[in-house]
Amino acid sequence: MFLSFLSQRKPSTWASLALVLLAGSGWAQADSEALPVELVGVGIEEHLNAPLPLDLMFQDVAGQDAPLAEHFAGDLPVILTLNYSKCPNLCDLQLQGMVSTLKSISETAGQDFQLVTVSVDPDETEVSLGSWQNRLLDLYDRQDATWTFLRGDNEAIAKLADAVGFRYQILEETGEFAHTACSFLLTPGGTVARYLYGVQPDADTLRFSLLEADAGRSMSTLDKVLLFCFRYDPERGKYTLAAMNLLRVAGIFTVLALAGVIVRRVRRDRAQSSA
Repeated sequence: MFLSFLSQRKPSTWASLALVLLAGSGWAQADSEALPVELVGVGIEEHLNAPLPLDLMFQDVAGQDAPLAEHFAGDLPVILTLNYSKCPNLCDLQLQGMVSTLKSISETAGQDFQLVTVSVDPDETEVSLGSWQNRLLDLYDRQDATWTFLRGDNEAIAKLADAVGFRYQILEETGEFAHTACSFLLTPGGTVARYLYGVQPDADTLRFSLLEADAGRSMSTLDKVLLFCFRYDPERGKYTLAAMNLLRVAGIFTVLALAGVIVRRVRRDRAQSSA
């Protein structure tokens, strides 16, 4: 049944469906022998710790031109996504998935981190960009949240995509863009800290990635303990419990608990002696 359905679809449709499946599995690079020609060369080439070209010029929903550096001003980490408003399938799935994850964590876009979406479509208009932003902010529905949407020319888009290793191409038949779903975690200074694959990032992985990208700014003791107990597993694309670190933390708390018992016992004995 599924194969019959695919056989009746136009190439751009089944290419998009393939990208959805690949994105959901954390796929990183297309295999030219296993994929249709529309997907060859499409994927992610990780550039961890690479700096972004922050002098690139982009335009916001108000039509204001500014260098990318303006959206990295301050000391907040940045979540960057590359999408476009006319995307028939994957972009909406990815951004709605991002919203679902963001709604499940206490941190808020615009206050605890910056959230930036850049359109890969050089024909993106000011109107479509603003409508796109409003729709997703309404879906996010969190007070004081901000989400920056930007558009640019071919050169700026290509340089930004190349900097983070985002490989995409235009499908000649439809003018659509073949791409995969990936969110990029960036440090406040604009270097690549983490890649989050798939249409909906894991909430704990997103939060821990933000903490790491933030380099500990305003990190609570509990946050530090949690980061110590978890480690990033690149094969699974998420944070997992680090058994030895968890045992060390448990040992420390055991020692502190015993110390507390001893201190209370000594104080009690002294009180009884002086009575």
